[in-house]
Amino acid sequence: MAYELIFGADLLPLLLLGGVVGVLGGLALGLMISITPQLERGGYTPKQMGVIGTILLFLGFFLQAIPYVAKLFVL
Repeated sequence: MAYELIFGADLLPLLLLGGVVGVLGGLALGLMISITPQLERGGYTPKQMGVIGTILLFLGFFLQAIPYVAKLFVL
């Protein structure tokens, strides 16, 4: 088949990697999207905004690291 010429015979691990990346990325993005409207309404103290900003920063790091971590465990 065509995928064997492109990827070799390892289609299943590639599909699993894509699934893991898609699910984890979707969860992290959904969490970030759900937090954003609450931040726009305001009413937070500067200390609370700092904590929320730190959480969003680490979520961004996590979102960028998902493909590399998933590749370590799937392939």
